[in-house]
Amino acid sequence: MDMVQELLAEIDEGNTLLATFEDGEYAVWVDYGHKTSTAPYEGVTQDELDAVVKQFPDKVTIRHLAG
Repeated sequence: MDMVQELLAEIDEGNTLLATFEDGEYAVWVDYGHKTSTAPYEGVTQDELDAVVKQFPDKVTIRHLAG
């Protein structure tokens, strides 16, 4: 399963996503409502994240961390 499909599957399960941008790529954490994932999806590209945001803009929060 490619990254976009994996992230969309998380949203389909009722979760939201928190993407942090640092060093040229995203780490995407899953928010289950009562807790957040302990390990992110790492190395997510801008194009992959854009594809998810295009379908579910209200389910993805993006943070740009100062480097």
